[in-house]
Amino acid sequence: MKKMLNKSKYILDLFKMIYKSDIEFDINYGIDNKSKIQIKKGNTKFFKEKSMPSLADVKWKEWQGERIPFFFDSQNNEIITFKQDTATINFDIIASAFFLLSGWQEYAIENRDQFGRFRFDDSIQKQLNLTNKPVVNYYFDILKHAIDKIYGTSLKINLWENKDFVVFVSHDIDDCESAWKEASYWQLKNGNFIAPFKLVFKKIFQNDAWFNFDKILEIEKNQTINSTFNFITDSKPSGGLKNGDYNIADKKFSAVFSNIQKSGSEIAMHGSSRSYNNESKLKNEIASFPIDVIGNRFHYLNYDIENTPEILENSGLAYDSTVGFAESAGFRSSFCLPYFLYDLKNDKPTSIVELPLIFMDSSLRVKGYMNLPKDKIIDLAQELIKEIKKHNGMFSINWHNNRLSDVKDPGWKDIFIEIINICKKENAMFLTGKKITNIFN
Repeated sequence: MKKMLNKSKYILDLFKMIYKSDIEFDINYGIDNKSKIQIKKGNTKFFKEKSMPSLADVKWKEWQGERIPFFFDSQNNEIITFKQDTATINFDIIASAFFLLSGWQEYAIENRDQFGRFRFDDSIQKQLNLTNKPVVNYYFDILKHAIDKIYGTSLKINLWENKDFVVFVSHDIDDCESAWKEASYWQLKNGNFIAPFKLVFKKIFQNDAWFNFDKILEIEKNQTINSTFNFITDSKPSGGLKNGDYNIADKKFSAVFSNIQKSGSEIAMHGSSRSYNNESKLKNEIASFPIDVIGNRFHYLNYDIENTPEILENSGLAYDSTVGFAESAGFRSSFCLPYFLYDLKNDKPTSIVELPLIFMDSSLRVKGYMNLPKDKIIDLAQELIKEIKKHNGMFSINWHNNRLSDVKDPGWKDIFIEIINICKKENAMFLTGKKITNIFN
């Protein structure tokens, strides 16, 4: 019982943070036949062990025109029963929300890929075709609907002023000194024998073609948006995995950091390849960063559900933006708003705000991942934006600096700009990770 108390409080507290109200709602997790809002408890005994619910037992119901899964229920009832001045939610939306939001499946399934990451192929999102559906937001909408009808209210998410959703644009800076080598090879393969000489000349006498921070800031100035730049402090490979190809202690980064900050954009951590499960390493990287930072995204999107939340909690950082699938766009935690990471090992929420990653260039481009043609990328972006706008959510985009250069990936800068313009037309606000975290807190 105590284990579910922590978990149910975590979900209900998050709901109340998102749907702020001066009214104290009478909500009970369980049927007590007296509370105004009662939420049926399902069979959640598997939370006592590292196990998964049976997918064969998942119940599907329609809500707001969408088929939504419920994981812990044995009866096939209507979603909400209204009786006099009470509402009973007949499905365990609390346990279902916790299961998805906390990342419990990553806790129960031990299989990992060559980078040590939870595999998209093993996810319930892929198996149930939920990747592009923020299911937890639908659970919250069910609870909101019950409250609105019983209390005569009209709860709204009012985090983004008069805008319908927020866009969090970020750039992971993995490589900014090796276009002369990687892009030259690509140009030669494509029959361009002049470009490599230009790239080497630029490297020697100016800056590498991927040292393009001024150009990125110019693009974003023209688009009237701000973004967050994630820099790696470690330039040495770790555990067989490559880190950055640069050293942020180099004096030329002082001007880069200054220009980013003057533009209104943000500088954040890009925790190196083995810092996600090594607390002292992450703390050392934060301490060695030349300026104070509050945000992080781990390199390769490495994330250990059992240890990373506690490591982040002890790091002194305020937010993280790692939780997304490397292999696919979409909702890894089935949620399109910020939330607090949950420490499953110690069974308690952390103070770390997670800004879940939803749309990354590498997921879309890399063979073996989605490898989408460019027109399909825009279609997918529009599908996700439609869902996020419906829930007044957050659309987080990670576009690497080298894909805002045309020397190896021509056309990707144009895709980025087109997506930004789509968001503008859909009444979006653009904020840095730091500003979103401050609003959420």
